[in-house]
Amino acid sequence: MATVQPEVKRLILREIAWSAEESAKTLYEGLKAYARGRAIDGALSGRFVTSTSNAGHSSGFTITDPESRAALADELLRRYDEAVAYLTGSPADAEILTEMLRALEPVHCIEPDWSAYLP
Repeated sequence: MATVQPEVKRLILREIAWSAEESAKTLYEGLKAYARGRAIDGALSGRFVTSTSNAGHSSGFTITDPESRAALADELLRRYDEAVAYLTGSPADAEILTEMLRALEPVHCIEPDWSAYLP
């Protein structure tokens, strides 16, 4: 299984959020549509190409490994559930998106915990 870089994950998440907002749907509905349409259908057909265009500009990206697509869809849905649980109450989509994007940040540095070696 290929690893999807955190930057690509965040870009895909933002694209899902933008599409949901433009369609007057919730973030969760956008994530479900991504999981159903992109991850599941792509895995069954063996093809996965995502592209968008607006105002004369277009962009696209591909994740060719079906397992990576399914894992990404699963991770995004799991991160959504975690963000809702963390924020409590009835958080707005913008708050959930911010928390999800924060959770997808790569870890650049790990500090060792030497407390176990102290007398």
